[in-house]
Amino acid sequence: FRKIKSGIFPIPEYLNKTVVSLLCNMLQVDPMKRATIEDVKKHDWFQKDLPGYLFPSPVEQV
Repeated sequence: FRKIKSGIFPIPEYLNKTVVSLLCNMLQVDPMKRATIEDVKKHDWFQKDLPGYLFPSPVEQV
């Protein structure tokens, strides 16, 4: 936790650059720079090969 809190954390080599980018945005120390849920949903990693049920239509969200 301390490493994440300080912004220093290990990144496994087997992760691809797209997911690393997402994780770094989500674990950003500065809350003003940290990814919002909308940023996460729009990230390239979430836009590829994921099931449609992860993205309900606005009508379903109500």
